[in-house]
Amino acid sequence: MTQLTNKMIIQGLNEKSSFMKLELIFLGLLILLLVTVSFFKLKKSGKVKKIILMLFIFAFFIGIPVIKSYPQYSSIQYSIKNNCFEVVTDTIVRKKHTSGSGYYVYLTNNGVIHVDNNTYYDCSEGESVYVVITKDKFGKKYLTGELFSTRIYSTSKYQYVDDK
Repeated sequence: MTQLTNKMIIQGLNEKSSFMKLELIFLGLLILLLVTVSFFKLKKSGKVKKIILMLFIFAFFIGIPVIKSYPQYSSIQYSIKNNCFEVVTDTIVRKKHTSGSGYYVYLTNNGVIHVDNNTYYDCSEGESVYVVITKDKFGKKYLTGELFSTRIYSTSKYQYVDDK
């Protein structure tokens, strides 16, 4: 059995944080590019109402993931800096794979978590797992897999050692 330590968890959170930062930058640049292109394209045609509508649509559909994921990103940063994450034990109720949006694991106490394909195929229904929960500076808790993939740790493979 492998020991799961806070150092390992912080390393995983750092990797996740770096990936989320790149995704946030990419989505922000994508919004900026689409808004700029559509603005100039529609401005040429002189359709001001369509310009406003298109800008709203782009901001709504692409901006929502950015707005929803930023608090999660900042909570991960805060938890790493202040070493204030929680590791809780939960049980997998069921698993779900959707072709468009990925792999999901439904947990008894913590709801739905988005996981990567390796984690999805490594775990099974009824299995007990460790879940990492981060906190922001106001004490609000975030599952690290609500929007982006997270790593859950099987209690049969890992033994959590709280070395804070």
